[in-house]
Amino acid sequence: MGKRLFAILMIALAITYSVFAIIIINQKETIKDKDIEISDLRFEKAKLQGKCNSANEAYDFYHSYVAICDDDSDYYHTYECSDWNQDSFYLYNIENAESLGYKPCPNCHK
Repeated sequence: MGKRLFAILMIALAITYSVFAIIIINQKETIKDKDIEISDLRFEKAKLQGKCNSANEAYDFYHSYVAICDDDSDYYHTYECSDWNQDSFYLYNIENAESLGYKPCPNCHK
C-alpha cells in the first residue's frame, strides 16, 4: 500500500505542478499584454502632453499679445473677459489696439 500511495501522491504532485505551470504561463502572458498596454498609454500620454503644451503656448501668446476690441467700448479685452461683444469684434496686437485708442479693460487687465 505504501508504494501505491506514493505513486498517487506523485501523480497528484505532477498534476498540481502542471496546473501551477499553466497559471504562471497565463500570468506571464497577461503581464506581457499589460506591459504593451502601458507602453501604448505612455505614448498616447506623450502625444496628448505635446498637444497640451502647444495649446498652452497658443493661449499664452494670445493672452500676451492679442487685444479683442469691439465697437461698444474703448477697451481691449482678453478672451476670458465677459465685457466684450462676442457677436462683433476685432483682433489686434496690443500695440496696434492702443495706437487706435483702445485702453486695457479694467476687469481683465488688472
